[in-house]
Amino acid sequence: MIQLLAAEAIVFEGLKAGKKVSQIAKELDDPKSVRTYARINKMMELGVITREGYPKKYVYHCSDKPYEVVESREAKAPTLSPAEPDTVLCGLIEFSLSEDKLQFLKKNYQIMSRTQLAKKLCVNKLELTYVMHKLGLKQKEVKGEAAVVNR
Repeated sequence: MIQLLAAEAIVFEGLKAGKKVSQIAKELDDPKSVRTYARINKMMELGVITREGYPKKYVYHCSDKPYEVVESREAKAPTLSPAEPDTVLCGLIEFSLSEDKLQFLKKNYQIMSRTQLAKKLCVNKLELTYVMHKLGLKQKEVKGEAAVVNR
């Protein structure tokens, strides 16, 4: 059964009786018919009425589907699928470097860029960043005039 709001039911019954939209809008105290047309569009989405013709000469047809008048229409929340584990994150948590690679990293992390380190260690930058974060290694920040780009 289709649920209509009280004002939508008035519009539906008015169209079913053959009234013009402007007449129905006057009944609903909608001088410019804006809300009435919005209600008509909503009812077309619900499949209660259909429209034929051209603007200013639309002909509305009401369906014979039963409806009920409700105070408010409840919006149905979309059903979410169960959360799937993030494969990248799971792989990252299990990731570790060998002792040789760890010593190379500790020796060179302030000298080389992360891209260069990742290439030398044969890992991607995400894995390298994760390991550096886990070990508390921070790269040297660029300060002063070296950071300013001349134009």
